[in-house]
Amino acid sequence: MSKVYGYCRCSTDENKQDISRQVRELKEMGAVPETIFTEYISGMKENKVELQKLLNVIRSGDTLAVTELSRLTRSTKQLCDIIEMVKEKQIRLIIKDSITIDCTNGTLDPMTAAFLQITGVFAELERNMISERTKSGLKNAKAKGKRIGRPPTNVDDLPDFFYRDYEYLMHGLSSKTDTAKYLNISRPTLNKYIRLYSVIYDYATEYNERFGQIFPIAKLKMDYKYSEILDMAVKCLEHGKDIYAMKNIK
Repeated sequence: MSKVYGYCRCSTDENKQDISRQVRELKEMGAVPETIFTEYISGMKENKVELQKLLNVIRSGDTLAVTELSRLTRSTKQLCDIIEMVKEKQIRLIIKDSITIDCTNGTLDPMTAAFLQITGVFAELERNMISERTKSGLKNAKAKGKRIGRPPTNVDDLPDFFYRDYEYLMHGLSSKTDTAKYLNISRPTLNKYIRLYSVIYDYATEYNERFGQIFPIAKLKMDYKYSEILDMAVKCLEHGKDIYAMKNIK
C-alpha cells in the first residue's frame, strides 16, 4: 500500500521558528506522524539529513508532500536534482495549494518541469534578496554605532551560586554536561561562565596563599555582585590587607 511522506523545514531552530503549522498541514494532506520528517536547516544547504532519510525510505508509488516548494529547497540546481529523483523513484510530489507532479509512470511532461524550475528560480531569488537586505541592514546599523548580535556575557551574569558549581567542577564532583543541564544552559554558555569565574577563582586562590585564610566568596555573595567581589579581591592583594581589614565582615 502506498504511503504519504511529509517533509517540513525551517531555517532556524524551534526557539525562533514554529514548524508545527507545516506538520499540521502535512497531516491534512495524508501524512501521519511516523512518515513526517522535520529539520531546521537553510534551504540552500545541500546536505539535508532528514530529507535524505525520507528519500531513502520512500518507494515507487508513494507520495512526497510539502507545504511549499521552498521547504524542499531554495536552490534551482538542487530542485533540478529533486525533479530527477522524483522521476527515477516513480513517486508523486504534491506541493500544497500549488501543483501535483505524478511521476509514478517514470515520466514528467516538459511544461510541468518548466513550471517547477521557474518556481525554483523565484524561490532562490527571494532568498538572495532577503539575504542582501539583511546584510545591508546590518551594515547600516553598524555604521550608526549600534551593537549587532547578542550582548556580551559578563561576570555579573553568572548564577548566584556558581561559586559552588565551579568548585564541584574543579574537584570532579560534577561533569560539564550535568552542570549545564542543572543550570539549564548550553555547554558553550557554561564554558563562558567557567572562563569568567576562573578570574575570581585565581585571585581568591592567590588571596588564600598570601593571607593564610579563605577568601569568603559565599559570604560576600549574599550582599555583593561578582564584579564587586572581584574588585575586593584585587584591592586586598594590591593593599596587602585581608578582606576583614578592607571590609567590616565578621
